[in-house]
Amino acid sequence: MIGIVIVNFNGANYQNECINCILNSKYQSFKIIIVDNGSKDNSMKLLDIFDDRRIIKIYNNDNLGVAAGNNIGIKKSIELGCEYTLLLNNDTVFDDNMINNLVSEKKNVVSPKIFYYNSKKIWFFGGKISLIKGNGIHYYFKKEKYKIKKTTKYAPTCCLLIKNTIFEQVGLFDEKYFLYFDDTDFIYRLNKEKIKIYLANDSVVYHKVGLSSGGELSNIQIYYSTRNRFYFISKLPLLKRIIPYLFTYFTRLIRKKRFPIIEKGMKDYKNNILGRCDSL
Repeated sequence: MIGIVIVNFNGANYQNECINCILNSKYQSFKIIIVDNGSKDNSMKLLDIFDDRRIIKIYNNDNLGVAAGNNIGIKKSIELGCEYTLLLNNDTVFDDNMINNLVSEKKNVVSPKIFYYNSKKIWFFGGKISLIKGNGIHYYFKKEKYKIKKTTKYAPTCCLLIKNTIFEQVGLFDEKYFLYFDDTDFIYRLNKEKIKIYLANDSVVYHKVGLSSGGELSNIQIYYSTRNRFYFISKLPLLKRIIPYLFTYFTRLIRKKRFPIIEKGMKDYKNNILGRCDSL
């Protein structure tokens, strides 16, 4: 059995489509664990149309962030005796074979191919963590052609199947990130422990990228990506911090005239202001 962990924050416009995909899957041995981060819309009420006891709702009184929400869901998955946890964004859709194909790999960590929603352009199918840039790099980004690979050094957690024993080995997500780069941090720890991430070539997900955070170039995305990138770099071994820090610092300086919110992200990191930011 797998625990499918979905963190929700005001997902009324897209969440039920994702839940329908799960319920219509050929693989049926699951619990859907929806962790709501204090949503102000009717997204949780909309779930009432699903008469399925496998749907478990967990309500947080406030927005605790994606990392904390995932941790709550993972702990519930382990408590329920699930062998695996599937971390899944609720702005994704997929066919009835996707989950079955992931589970059939029988590996510790498995990622699908991920395309942009309603597109043949690839959002993710393999990647690595760059210790020059200090971030996760997607291979074939926005391209339509790709080479089949068996493993990858990086994978986003918008759809990632993880054996629950792995969390005992590398720990849960660092909640100081709140949003963005928490997955990069987690994957980096997998790499350090030499835990392979497998790619399921027959599993395909379509991702409505950035929809839950206002878009790929929203203030939310730019702020947390800037601040948290510096925070991630600060956790690297001392000698490995210099190049990615300088690269990130100077490339952010160049871009901050176009995106003033970058400066706030840089200042907040410098002042050790992490977690949720309410002034964006």
